[in-house]
Amino acid sequence: MSFDLQIGEIVPLESLRPHLSTNGDATPAVKPEGLDAPATGTVPPQPVAPRERDPEARPDAADEPIPGPRIRPPTPAPHLRPNRLLWRGRLASDPEVRRSRAGIDYCAARVLQNVLDSQRQPVTQGIETVVFRERAHDFARVFRKGDLVEIMGELRIREWQDRNGGKRTSVSLHPSEEIALVSRPQRSQVDGS
Repeated sequence: MSFDLQIGEIVPLESLRPHLSTNGDATPAVKPEGLDAPATGTVPPQPVAPRERDPEARPDAADEPIPGPRIRPPTPAPHLRPNRLLWRGRLASDPEVRRSRAGIDYCAARVLQNVLDSQRQPVTQGIETVVFRERAHDFARVFRKGDLVEIMGELRIREWQDRNGGKRTSVSLHPSEEIALVSRPQRSQVDGS
């Protein structure tokens, strides 16, 4: 099912729900626009009356299930994608590949952006971007300090304890797609010479 939508156009929820076809499978039947009645060829849902036990039935029959409509087991919830964040900013330092205690190569780089706060004052905010394994080496080889990058990824919040037993929280961005190089300043602008 596809829609040709314009910006700001609203799609009614009823149009997104599939209607059962006459053969009972999940093949959607076309519902004519503007009609509340089901499309021709579709079967409207029938109410099911609960069945009662026969008092004359044999006593051991009480343990048997009552024949009736089949009830499907609940379907598991779909695996939800984590929240996604599009971050555009400049690399605060040259990316450097490191190795974790588990032996996995990673590259963590801080990406800074200038924004206005609630009083319209300029503020610099940053987020740690973490890339693992092969992508870490590619990231460190391609990008350098001062590059304006655009990163689409998953925002991850991790709670941990520091050496003094204090509770700490860290937020990081884990790219799930390609990292775009928007612009690269000339080297003299980055080094300040």
